[in-house]
Amino acid sequence: MGSTTLFSHGSRIETMKIFNRYIGIQVTKGYMVVLAILLTVFSFLAFVEDLENMGKGQYRLMDAIQFVLLMVPRNIVELMPVTALLGSLLALGGLAGGNELIAMQAVGVSALRISWLVMRWGCVLILAVVGLDELVAPPLEQQALAHRTFMTADLGLQRTAHGFWARDKHRFLHVGKMLHGRIPAEIDIFQFDEKGQLQQYTHADQARATPDNQWILTDVQQKDINKQGMRMHQHDQLPWKSFVNQDQIDLLLLPPDSLSLSDLYGYIHYLEGRHQNAERYALALWKKMGMPMAVGAMILLAIPFVLGPLRHISMGKRIMAGGIIGLSFHLVSQVLGQLGLLFSIHPAMTALAPSIVVLSTAIWLLRRATV
Repeated sequence: MGSTTLFSHGSRIETMKIFNRYIGIQVTKGYMVVLAILLTVFSFLAFVEDLENMGKGQYRLMDAIQFVLLMVPRNIVELMPVTALLGSLLALGGLAGGNELIAMQAVGVSALRISWLVMRWGCVLILAVVGLDELVAPPLEQQALAHRTFMTADLGLQRTAHGFWARDKHRFLHVGKMLHGRIPAEIDIFQFDEKGQLQQYTHADQARATPDNQWILTDVQQKDINKQGMRMHQHDQLPWKSFVNQDQIDLLLLPPDSLSLSDLYGYIHYLEGRHQNAERYALALWKKMGMPMAVGAMILLAIPFVLGPLRHISMGKRIMAGGIIGLSFHLVSQVLGQLGLLFSIHPAMTALAPSIVVLSTAIWLLRRATV
Protein backbone atom coordinates (compact mmCIF):
# COMPACT_ATOMS: atom_id res chain seq x y z
CA MET A 1 0.00 0.00 0.00
CA GLY A 2 2.86 2.38 0.92
CA SER A 3 4.61 1.81 -2.44
CA THR A 4 1.34 2.30 -4.33
CA THR A 5 0.68 5.58 -2.50
CA LEU A 6 4.25 6.73 -3.17
CA PHE A 7 3.90 5.85 -6.84
CA SER A 8 0.59 7.69 -7.10
CA HIS A 9 2.07 10.73 -5.39
CA GLY A 10 5.07 10.67 -7.74
CA SER A 11 2.83 10.28 -10.78
CA ARG A 12 0.72 13.22 -9.66
CA ILE A 13 3.80 15.43 -9.30
CA GLU A 14 5.00 14.44 -12.77
CA THR A 15 1.53 15.06 -14.20
CA MET A 16 1.42 18.52 -12.67
CA LYS A 17 4.83 19.32 -14.15
CA ILE A 18 3.52 18.32 -17.57
CA PHE A 19 0.40 20.47 -17.11
CA ASN A 20 2.53 23.38 -15.92
CA ARG A 21 4.79 23.21 -18.98
CA TYR A 22 1.89 22.77 -21.36
CA ILE A 23 -0.13 25.67 -19.94
CA GLY A 24 3.03 27.79 -19.92
CA ILE A 25 3.65 27.09 -23.60
CA GLN A 26 0.05 27.88 -24.55
CA VAL A 27 -0.08 31.07 -22.49
CA THR A 28 3.27 32.26 -23.86
CA LYS A 29 2.07 31.61 -27.40
CA GLY A 30 -1.06 33.63 -26.64
CA TYR A 31 1.00 36.55 -25.39
CA MET A 32 3.32 36.45 -28.40
CA VAL A 33 0.51 36.30 -30.96
CA VAL A 34 -1.44 39.17 -29.40
CA LEU A 35 1.68 41.28 -28.83
CA ALA A 36 2.84 40.77 -32.43
CA ILE A 37 -0.54 41.90 -33.78
CA LEU A 38 -0.88 44.91 -31.47
CA LEU A 39 2.74 45.95 -31.92
CA THR A 40 2.46 45.79 -35.71
CA VAL A 41 -0.70 47.90 -35.73
CA PHE A 42 0.53 50.52 -33.26
CA SER A 43 3.98 50.75 -34.83
CA PHE A 44 2.43 51.30 -38.25
CA LEU A 45 0.17 54.03 -36.87
CA ALA A 46 3.16 55.65 -35.14
CA PHE A 47 5.13 55.50 -38.40
CA VAL A 48 2.30 57.14 -40.35
CA GLU A 49 2.02 59.86 -37.70
CA ASP A 50 5.77 60.44 -37.71
CA LEU A 51 5.78 60.92 -41.48
CA GLU A 52 4.50 64.45 -40.78
CA ASN A 53 7.99 65.29 -39.49
CA MET A 54 9.65 64.32 -42.76
CA GLY A 55 11.13 67.34 -44.49
CA LYS A 56 11.54 69.26 -41.24
CA GLY A 57 15.20 70.10 -40.85
CA GLN A 58 17.22 67.02 -41.74
CA TYR A 59 14.54 64.47 -40.81
CA ARG A 60 14.18 61.80 -43.50
CA LEU A 61 12.43 58.47 -44.08
CA MET A 62 15.19 56.41 -42.45
CA ASP A 63 14.98 58.65 -39.37
CA ALA A 64 11.25 57.90 -39.08
CA ILE A 65 11.92 54.16 -39.40
CA GLN A 66 14.67 54.38 -36.78
CA PHE A 67 12.33 56.29 -34.45
CA VAL A 68 9.61 53.63 -34.70
CA LEU A 69 12.08 50.79 -34.10
CA LEU A 70 13.62 52.47 -31.06
CA MET A 71 10.14 53.00 -29.62
CA VAL A 72 9.24 49.29 -29.84
CA PRO A 73 10.27 48.45 -26.23
CA ARG A 74 8.24 51.38 -24.90
CA ASN A 75 5.22 50.28 -26.94
CA ILE A 76 5.58 46.74 -25.58
CA VAL A 77 5.41 48.07 -22.02
CA GLU A 78 2.42 50.30 -22.77
CA LEU A 79 0.56 47.45 -24.50
CA MET A 80 1.33 44.85 -21.85
CA PRO A 81 -1.91 45.08 -19.78
CA VAL A 82 -4.15 44.53 -22.79
CA THR A 83 -1.68 41.95 -24.13
CA ALA A 84 -1.89 40.04 -20.84
CA LEU A 85 -5.69 40.06 -20.97
CA LEU A 86 -6.12 39.12 -24.64
CA GLY A 87 -3.21 36.66 -24.62
CA SER A 88 -4.63 34.84 -21.60
CA LEU A 89 -8.10 34.79 -23.16
CA LEU A 90 -6.68 33.40 -26.40
CA ALA A 91 -4.64 30.69 -24.66
CA LEU A 92 -7.30 29.58 -22.19
CA GLY A 93 -10.01 29.82 -24.84
CA GLY A 94 -7.97 27.53 -27.07
CA LEU A 95 -7.56 25.01 -24.26
CA ALA A 96 -11.28 25.16 -23.49
CA GLY A 97 -12.19 24.81 -27.16
CA GLY A 98 -10.14 21.62 -27.42
CA ASN A 99 -11.71 20.25 -24.22
CA GLU A 100 -8.24 20.18 -22.65
CA LEU A 101 -9.36 22.10 -19.57
CA ILE A 102 -12.17 19.59 -19.06
CA ALA A 103 -9.64 16.76 -19.36
CA MET A 104 -7.41 18.41 -16.75
CA GLN A 105 -10.32 18.80 -14.36
CA ALA A 106 -11.37 15.19 -15.01
CA VAL A 107 -8.01 13.94 -13.65
CA GLY A 108 -8.37 16.02 -10.50
CA VAL A 109 -6.86 19.39 -11.43
CA SER A 110 -9.15 21.99 -9.91
CA ALA A 111 -10.07 25.32 -11.48
CA LEU A 112 -8.12 27.03 -8.69
CA ARG A 113 -5.03 24.97 -9.54
CA ILE A 114 -5.33 25.84 -13.23
CA SER A 115 -5.64 29.51 -12.26
CA TRP A 116 -2.47 29.23 -10.18
CA LEU A 117 -0.57 27.65 -13.08
CA VAL A 118 -1.65 30.51 -15.36
CA MET A 119 -0.61 33.11 -12.79
CA ARG A 120 2.81 31.49 -12.34
CA TRP A 121 3.56 32.17 -15.98
CA GLY A 122 1.97 35.58 -15.62
CA CYS A 123 4.54 36.38 -12.94
CA VAL A 124 7.30 35.64 -15.46
CA LEU A 125 5.65 38.13 -17.84
CA ILE A 126 5.44 40.73 -15.07
CA LEU A 127 9.14 40.37 -14.25
CA ALA A 128 9.98 40.74 -17.94
CA VAL A 129 7.90 43.93 -18.14
CA VAL A 130 9.58 45.42 -15.07
CA GLY A 131 13.03 44.71 -16.49
CA LEU A 132 12.08 46.10 -19.90
CA ASP A 133 10.55 49.25 -18.39
CA GLU A 134 13.56 49.97 -16.20
CA LEU A 135 16.57 48.87 -18.27
CA VAL A 136 15.69 48.74 -21.96
CA ALA A 137 12.79 51.03 -22.89
CA PRO A 138 13.99 54.33 -21.27
CA PRO A 139 17.41 54.67 -22.95
CA LEU A 140 16.07 53.65 -26.37
CA GLU A 141 13.07 55.96 -26.10
CA GLN A 142 15.27 58.83 -24.96
CA GLN A 143 17.61 58.20 -27.87
CA ALA A 144 14.66 58.22 -30.28
CA LEU A 145 13.20 61.46 -28.89
CA ALA A 146 16.58 63.23 -28.76
CA HIS A 147 17.45 62.22 -32.32
CA ARG A 148 14.11 63.43 -33.67
CA THR A 149 14.43 66.73 -31.77
CA PHE A 150 17.90 67.44 -33.09
CA MET A 151 16.99 66.44 -36.65
CA THR A 152 13.71 68.37 -36.90
CA ALA A 153 14.39 71.52 -34.86
CA ASP A 154 17.00 74.16 -35.62
CA LEU A 155 18.39 74.33 -32.11
CA GLY A 156 21.79 75.72 -32.99
CA LEU A 157 23.24 72.76 -31.09
CA GLN A 158 25.42 69.89 -32.21
CA ARG A 159 24.53 66.48 -30.81
CA THR A 160 27.22 63.87 -30.22
CA ALA A 161 27.38 60.43 -28.64
CA HIS A 162 28.28 62.19 -25.37
CA GLY A 163 25.79 65.03 -24.96
CA PHE A 164 25.70 68.18 -27.09
CA TRP A 165 27.78 71.23 -28.03
CA ALA A 166 26.75 74.88 -28.43
CA ARG A 167 28.72 77.91 -29.61
CA ASP A 168 28.39 81.65 -29.15
CA LYS A 169 31.20 83.61 -30.86
CA HIS A 170 34.22 82.82 -28.68
CA ARG A 171 32.44 80.60 -26.14
CA PHE A 172 31.83 76.87 -26.43
CA LEU A 173 29.53 74.87 -24.17
CA HIS A 174 29.52 71.10 -23.80
CA VAL A 175 26.84 69.33 -21.76
CA GLY A 176 27.80 65.70 -21.23
CA LYS A 177 24.33 64.47 -20.25
CA MET A 178 20.94 65.50 -18.94
CA LEU A 179 20.75 64.03 -15.43
CA HIS A 180 17.38 62.33 -14.85
CA GLY A 181 16.58 63.51 -18.36
CA ARG A 182 16.08 67.07 -17.06
CA ILE A 183 19.20 68.52 -15.39
CA PRO A 184 22.30 69.62 -17.38
CA ALA A 185 25.32 67.75 -16.00
CA GLU A 186 29.02 67.19 -16.76
CA ILE A 187 29.34 70.73 -18.11
CA ASP A 188 32.43 72.15 -19.81
CA ILE A 189 32.69 75.82 -20.86
CA PHE A 190 35.56 77.08 -23.02
CA GLN A 191 36.25 80.83 -23.40
CA PHE A 192 38.62 81.91 -26.23
CA ASP A 193 40.04 85.32 -27.11
CA GLU A 194 40.02 87.05 -30.51
CA LYS A 195 43.16 85.15 -31.54
CA GLY A 196 41.69 81.76 -30.68
CA GLN A 197 43.70 81.32 -27.51
CA LEU A 198 42.00 79.62 -24.56
CA GLN A 199 41.37 82.17 -21.80
CA GLN A 200 39.22 80.28 -19.39
CA TYR A 201 38.02 76.72 -18.85
CA THR A 202 35.15 75.95 -16.49
CA HIS A 203 33.88 72.54 -15.43
CA ALA A 204 30.71 72.03 -13.37
CA ASP A 205 29.02 68.87 -12.18
CA GLN A 206 25.48 70.24 -12.66
CA ALA A 207 23.55 73.37 -13.56
CA ARG A 208 20.16 74.76 -12.68
CA ALA A 209 18.53 77.08 -15.22
CA THR A 210 16.69 80.17 -13.93
CA PRO A 211 13.94 82.10 -15.76
CA ASP A 212 16.32 84.97 -16.62
CA ASN A 213 18.43 82.64 -18.79
CA GLN A 214 21.08 82.28 -16.11
CA TRP A 215 22.59 78.97 -15.04
CA ILE A 216 23.61 78.30 -11.46
CA LEU A 217 26.62 76.02 -11.81
CA THR A 218 27.42 73.71 -8.88
CA ASP A 219 30.71 72.07 -7.81
CA VAL A 220 32.69 74.31 -10.15
CA GLN A 221 36.36 74.12 -11.09
CA GLN A 222 37.60 77.13 -13.07
CA LYS A 223 40.96 77.76 -14.72
CA ASP A 224 42.04 81.25 -15.89
CA ILE A 225 44.85 81.13 -18.46
CA ASN A 226 47.09 84.06 -19.44
CA LYS A 227 50.70 84.77 -20.35
CA GLN A 228 51.74 84.61 -16.72
CA GLY A 229 50.37 81.11 -16.28
CA MET A 230 47.22 79.49 -14.98
CA ARG A 231 45.15 80.18 -11.88
CA MET A 232 42.63 77.72 -10.49
CA HIS A 233 39.43 78.53 -8.60
CA GLN A 234 36.80 76.36 -6.98
CA HIS A 235 33.22 77.36 -6.24
CA ASP A 236 30.33 75.53 -4.64
CA GLN A 237 28.01 77.61 -6.81
CA LEU A 238 28.68 80.04 -9.63
CA PRO A 239 26.14 82.03 -11.71
CA TRP A 240 26.78 81.95 -15.45
CA LYS A 241 24.94 83.86 -18.16
CA SER A 242 24.00 81.13 -20.62
CA PHE A 243 23.77 81.68 -24.37
CA VAL A 244 21.53 78.59 -24.65
CA ASN A 245 18.01 79.93 -24.19
CA GLN A 246 15.17 78.30 -22.28
CA ASP A 247 13.32 77.31 -25.46
CA GLN A 248 16.32 75.27 -26.59
CA ILE A 249 16.58 73.61 -23.17
CA ASP A 250 12.85 72.84 -23.12
CA LEU A 251 13.15 70.95 -26.41
CA LEU A 252 15.93 68.84 -24.91
CA LEU A 253 13.96 67.90 -21.79
CA LEU A 254 12.53 64.39 -21.80
CA PRO A 255 8.87 63.70 -20.98
CA PRO A 256 8.26 62.06 -17.58
CA ASP A 257 7.00 58.78 -19.09
CA SER A 258 10.32 58.26 -20.88
CA LEU A 259 12.33 58.23 -17.64
CA SER A 260 13.19 55.07 -15.76
CA LEU A 261 11.86 54.40 -12.28
CA SER A 262 15.21 55.33 -10.71
CA ASP A 263 15.48 58.57 -12.74
CA LEU A 264 11.95 59.58 -11.81
CA TYR A 265 12.64 58.95 -8.13
CA GLY A 266 15.88 60.95 -8.31
CA TYR A 267 14.29 63.89 -10.10
CA ILE A 268 11.30 63.99 -7.73
CA HIS A 269 13.75 64.11 -4.82
CA TYR A 270 15.64 66.91 -6.63
CA LEU A 271 12.47 68.98 -7.14
CA GLU A 272 11.16 68.44 -3.61
CA GLY A 273 14.54 69.51 -2.23
CA ARG A 274 13.98 72.84 -3.99
CA HIS A 275 10.30 73.04 -2.99
CA GLN A 276 9.13 72.72 -6.61
CA ASN A 277 6.03 70.95 -7.90
CA ALA A 278 6.79 67.29 -8.68
CA GLU A 279 3.24 65.97 -9.20
CA ARG A 280 3.65 65.17 -12.92
CA TYR A 281 6.72 63.09 -12.19
CA ALA A 282 5.13 61.46 -9.16
CA LEU A 283 2.19 60.41 -11.36
CA ALA A 284 4.58 58.87 -13.91
CA LEU A 285 6.42 57.11 -11.06
CA TRP A 286 3.24 55.60 -9.62
CA LYS A 287 2.06 54.51 -13.05
CA LYS A 288 5.29 52.59 -13.53
CA MET A 289 5.06 51.11 -10.04
CA GLY A 290 1.47 50.09 -10.73
CA MET A 291 2.23 48.39 -14.05
CA PRO A 292 2.91 44.93 -12.49
CA MET A 293 -0.42 45.14 -10.65
CA ALA A 294 -2.21 46.10 -13.87
CA VAL A 295 -0.71 43.16 -15.79
CA GLY A 296 -1.48 40.70 -12.97
CA ALA A 297 -5.05 42.02 -12.66
CA MET A 298 -5.65 41.56 -16.39
CA ILE A 299 -4.39 37.97 -16.30
CA LEU A 300 -6.63 37.19 -13.33
CA LEU A 301 -9.58 38.83 -15.10
CA ALA A 302 -9.13 36.55 -18.12
CA ILE A 303 -9.48 33.33 -16.09
CA PRO A 304 -13.21 33.65 -15.15
CA PHE A 305 -14.03 34.26 -18.82
CA VAL A 306 -13.07 30.63 -19.46
CA LEU A 307 -13.46 28.83 -16.12
CA GLY A 308 -16.21 30.85 -14.46
CA PRO A 309 -19.74 32.04 -15.10
CA LEU A 310 -18.67 33.64 -18.40
CA ARG A 311 -17.33 30.39 -19.89
CA HIS A 312 -20.31 29.95 -22.23
CA ILE A 313 -19.42 33.12 -24.15
CA SER A 314 -17.94 32.42 -27.60
CA MET A 315 -14.26 33.06 -28.33
CA GLY A 316 -15.06 36.01 -30.59
CA LYS A 317 -17.14 37.70 -27.91
CA ARG A 318 -14.44 37.04 -25.32
CA ILE A 319 -11.81 38.73 -27.47
CA MET A 320 -14.14 41.64 -28.23
CA ALA A 321 -14.95 42.05 -24.53
CA GLY A 322 -11.24 41.85 -23.69
CA GLY A 323 -10.42 44.52 -26.27
CA ILE A 324 -13.10 46.84 -24.90
CA ILE A 325 -11.91 46.30 -21.32
CA GLY A 326 -8.28 46.91 -22.29
CA LEU A 327 -9.09 50.09 -24.22
CA SER A 328 -11.35 51.35 -21.42
CA PHE A 329 -8.65 50.62 -18.86
CA HIS A 330 -6.12 52.67 -20.83
CA LEU A 331 -8.49 55.63 -21.37
CA VAL A 332 -9.70 55.68 -17.77
CA SER A 333 -6.09 55.58 -16.52
CA GLN A 334 -5.17 58.59 -18.69
CA VAL A 335 -8.25 60.60 -17.72
CA LEU A 336 -7.91 59.87 -14.00
CA GLY A 337 -4.25 60.87 -14.08
CA GLN A 338 -5.05 64.26 -15.63
CA LEU A 339 -7.99 64.83 -13.28
CA GLY A 340 -5.74 64.01 -10.34
CA LEU A 341 -3.26 66.67 -11.43
CA LEU A 342 -6.09 69.16 -11.95
CA PHE A 343 -7.65 68.63 -8.52
CA SER A 344 -4.38 67.90 -6.65
CA ILE A 345 -5.32 64.31 -5.79
CA HIS A 346 -2.42 62.17 -4.62
CA PRO A 347 -0.88 60.51 -7.72
CA ALA A 348 -0.89 57.07 -6.08
CA MET A 349 -4.68 57.12 -5.90
CA THR A 350 -5.29 58.07 -9.53
CA ALA A 351 -2.50 55.86 -10.89
CA LEU A 352 -3.48 52.70 -8.98
CA ALA A 353 -7.27 53.08 -8.84
CA PRO A 354 -8.02 51.42 -12.25
CA SER A 355 -5.77 48.45 -11.44
CA ILE A 356 -7.36 48.04 -8.00
CA VAL A 357 -10.85 48.03 -9.52
CA VAL A 358 -9.88 45.43 -12.15
CA LEU A 359 -8.06 43.31 -9.56
CA SER A 360 -11.01 43.38 -7.17
CA THR A 361 -13.42 42.44 -9.96
CA ALA A 362 -11.12 39.63 -11.12
CA ILE A 363 -10.81 38.19 -7.60
CA TRP A 364 -14.60 38.31 -7.11
CA LEU A 365 -15.26 36.55 -10.43
CA LEU A 366 -12.47 34.06 -9.75
CA ARG A 367 -13.95 33.14 -6.36
CA ARG A 368 -17.27 32.45 -8.06
CA ALA A 369 -15.50 30.34 -10.70
CA THR A 370 -13.59 28.20 -8.19
CA VAL A 371 -16.30 27.67 -5.57
